[in-house]
Amino acid sequence: MDLSNYENILNLTRNQDEAKKVKLLLSELSIGIDEVPDPYYGGEDGFDQVYEMIDKACDAIAKKIKYSI
Repeated sequence: MDLSNYENILNLTRNQDEAKKVKLLLSELSIGIDEVPDPYYGGEDGFDQVYEMIDKACDAIAKKIKYSI
């Protein structure tokens, strides 16, 4: 999700509790960026790099869920 989509989703929230649930996917990692970059501008390996970022972020989210239950 990019910042434009993030803002659009925040505008749909009804209260602060809902807004706290909205995050950019890569904010789950400590890699210096929160937005998923457009793979078309990443050169030959752009799609692979973006896939790896998304995969790692999803793993981090799954671990949070697993250990919070």
